[in-house]
Amino acid sequence: MTTLINKFINKKYCYFRSKLSVREQIAYDCVLSGLISFKTNIKIPNIETERIQDIFQNVLFDNPIIFFVESASYQIVKGKYCNMVIPKYRFGEIQIKSTIHAIFNKTERFINSCRDFDELSKEEKVHNYLINNVVYDYDFKQSSFECVGPLLFGHGVCEGISKAAKLLMDLLDIHSLIVIGKSTQNVSNTDLHAWNIVKINGNYSHLDITFDITLMAWNVIRYDYFNLSDEEILLDHTILTKNIPSCSLSNSYYKMNNLIIYMQKDFNSYFKTHLSNGNKDIVFKLPNIKNFETAKNKVFNLTDNYLSNNYKGYINYQFSMNETQAVFHLHILD
Repeated sequence: MTTLINKFINKKYCYFRSKLSVREQIAYDCVLSGLISFKTNIKIPNIETERIQDIFQNVLFDNPIIFFVESASYQIVKGKYCNMVIPKYRFGEIQIKSTIHAIFNKTERFINSCRDFDELSKEEKVHNYLINNVVYDYDFKQSSFECVGPLLFGHGVCEGISKAAKLLMDLLDIHSLIVIGKSTQNVSNTDLHAWNIVKINGNYSHLDITFDITLMAWNVIRYDYFNLSDEEILLDHTILTKNIPSCSLSNSYYKMNNLIIYMQKDFNSYFKTHLSNGNKDIVFKLPNIKNFETAKNKVFNLTDNYLSNNYKGYINYQFSMNETQAVFHLHILD
């Protein structure tokens, strides 16, 4: 089983391991080797008790292919290599091997189709692949908290979706990590939330695919949380994970693709451009608004004016809005 799992593991993409001391990295490697070898007892160096759980969690977040470990207990004994991690496995070896083969077979075509793209395009492909193939699991099935749920069964919660994203990006040679925090959005039955930080062209950005999944309406993919800066993500997220890279630059999808309407006078030209050729959906972002209600009312008025002046008869439409990120999705109804 070790050889099979090693196809999905590369220390180059183990961000949290890189932040450990040398002694802690030795413990990390012992835990990783023991888990992928399906050991029932894993000896590690004698390190601080409170750090053992952190290191164990780092192994799972750095290596999302290890979906088969439920928890671990610990025995602390004096000696150089006498601390013991005792994992609790969810499945037997045969089922684990079968599931890993299934993940490999399910993702192989997608991975191969992306290999020649640049980093940003690969990231967008991963984002869109998960949005098109995963629904948020409000029943909170066990598999939804691991990469298995999103990649094999098409359902997941934030933790599982983030692990699936990291696994795909590892396979596409993109540096990423999983971040734990809280959010103001009601997408989970717990206070905690998970998303990714991704390194694209040397810069780190926040990527919350779960939020974009839950925002999707009328089959239009949303990019509200695609490559946000710390300042942008903190509008509706709180970061709890320590020692994560700074995301100082905004490389949001809307900014990179000129989908931000900066001035009121630009609305008509933006609508004309994006509603041509029978398109019934446009998405746009507003920059640095101080009062969302005021901005929303202006958008509604401008939309009414444009549609009434440019379409014959009454036009029925709806808006889907993300208040904290000031993103609007206009959908014209049939």
